[in-house]
Amino acid sequence: MASGSVPSMMVSANEQAKAAAAIGWTHQTIAYDGTVTDANAKLEQAIAERPTVVAIAGVPPAAMQQPIASAQAAGVVLSLSGVTEAPSTFPGYAAASQGPDTQEAAGERNAYLALKASGCNANVLVLSAPVQTLKPTTDKFQSVLKQLCPQCKSSYSEIQFADIGSPAATSKAVSALQVDPSIKYVYAAFANLVNGLQSALDQAGIDGVTVFGTTPDVQAMAALKSSKNPGWWVTVSAELDGWFTVDAALRALDKKGPVFTGAYPVGVLTKANAPASSDDIPSFPTNFRELLTTLWTPAV
Repeated sequence: MASGSVPSMMVSANEQAKAAAAIGWTHQTIAYDGTVTDANAKLEQAIAERPTVVAIAGVPPAAMQQPIASAQAAGVVLSLSGVTEAPSTFPGYAAASQGPDTQEAAGERNAYLALKASGCNANVLVLSAPVQTLKPTTDKFQSVLKQLCPQCKSSYSEIQFADIGSPAATSKAVSALQVDPSIKYVYAAFANLVNGLQSALDQAGIDGVTVFGTTPDVQAMAALKSSKNPGWWVTVSAELDGWFTVDAALRALDKKGPVFTGAYPVGVLTKANAPASSDDIPSFPTNFRELLTTLWTPAV
């Protein structure tokens, strides 16, 4: 399952389909509108079909207790990513990946890079979405920034899922920069939050702003390669997310018990090492699909 309003979630869902095909499974994606209410309804819809695994990202287990109970009763494994609570049952909520360690690592690396880029004189607008599972990355970023650079500043703002990629999102960021012109850095918890921001900054006549963050998309890569944005992106990869979601489910099925695979590798993309094509967003290790398929093959 994936929120249709967040492109990176759809990328993860597409990669789950590839991972499923690699082990001879079928796959179906169900989109939800980003709200907990609709997520619960669509989870119940999926579980009623009694598949082997149902996967969803970014929704904490506490917000979907009824679907977890339904999955347990139906013998279905729920595989979650981007959550902090460990799995506790099999079947039911039995598998998890990309825990807080991954998000905290991304936040910490972004803080170090912001400190270096600003000469330890950063004023940062932190953009996120109203999702509990994004808090580890933004909290870690702000705590490291404050700890290592007491004179640095940061402010936090949330974009609603329905506004992602729309003028409402870019207007909110532009307004914050107009109110406080000393803000020269914008940190996005995931790149979809700043889609269209560079054009909006150009229209508002705002120069000298560095946009950076986590989980780059095609637009973020194109902006990175332009001459206007000297930023960077930490690759909490949506592609890796899809494959590790399936990997966690397979491990739970093999163990017949709950499995939390935790963190996965992250990298840093800058102008210096960005691929020639903006459509090419590398995940590290770059051969992760082959590595995981080889790992799974003996068990298939």
